[in-house]
Amino acid sequence: MGVNDDFVPRRADSLFDFLLFDFDKLSNELNRTTNRRAFIALSISHLFSTTYDPMKDDMSISTLLTYLNAAMPVDKYEDFDTSEVVKGVVALEEQGKVRFEGDLVRLGVGEGRERGLRGIW
Repeated sequence: MGVNDDFVPRRADSLFDFLLFDFDKLSNELNRTTNRRAFIALSISHLFSTTYDPMKDDMSISTLLTYLNAAMPVDKYEDFDTSEVVKGVVALEEQGKVRFEGDLVRLGVGEGRERGLRGIW
């Protein structure tokens, strides 16, 4: 496959074609950084496969932050904060799994990276 900065998956369920995360390891514990980052990645993938159109829509960090905190049980885990979500998205961008531009999370790949979505998590 060639390089294409504008690549977006052909269908939403292709986001799940490269499932790389072992859900048993998450074990419903969001007290560890690794699990919290996995939850961020899983949430991005879920939102782009159900609510957002991966070919047209962008997701703001504030929207993702609101979703993450609303999805957790009340008073069970520490709420996500903006810097933690940004760090999680930056880590995904460094892996070539999302693009992070300004305050927006986009699917696709950056310049110089192989074309294709290689799994969000």
